[in-house]
Amino acid sequence: MPLFLEAFDAPDPFVVSDVPEGPSADWLDGFAAGQAEGLAMGRAEAEAEASHISQDLARTLQDMAFAYAEARGQVLASLRPLFTLLIDRMLPALAAESLGPWIAEALLDAARTDSASPLVIDLHPDRIDAIRACLPPSPPARLRAEPMLGPNAARLSQPSRESDLDLDACLAALREALSALLDDSAGKVRHG
Repeated sequence: MPLFLEAFDAPDPFVVSDVPEGPSADWLDGFAAGQAEGLAMGRAEAEAEASHISQDLARTLQDMAFAYAEARGQVLASLRPLFTLLIDRMLPALAAESLGPWIAEALLDAARTDSASPLVIDLHPDRIDAIRACLPPSPPARLRAEPMLGPNAARLSQPSRESDLDLDACLAALREALSALLDDSAGKVRHG
């Protein structure tokens, strides 16, 4: 009996030899067009998402800024009575008490720098006795009444220089700055 073995070197009868290998040109063109369209759609979606995120971020930042301004305004408004008490009651009393020591310190500075020049201290007439009580028995200065100065003001003069202190003007500037700060904060919260 004859033995039949399969021959592996023979051409396969089921393979069609006239079919080109790989995808056709139409298929490659369609694939490229689909890929480009998919990339364009992906970019458009990413840009839309980025725009949406940017708008959300802008809204959140605006809300935070408004909340901060509102909280700041409330804190400042709650501090107004404290600041008013400090400026209207405590600081004037401290100013009246600190004028004498300030003048004594200014006298020492003047004596250190130029003891040969006479020092003149101009004061409101009502304050001369109180200031004289703060100075040494024989002060190196002459006290002079100046009705144009306020009760919490002094001017120290030497031939080469002059120093002014007006505690009432300082308090008025503090009041004005505080009022502007509180009014500005309240306006920002209202108009947010």
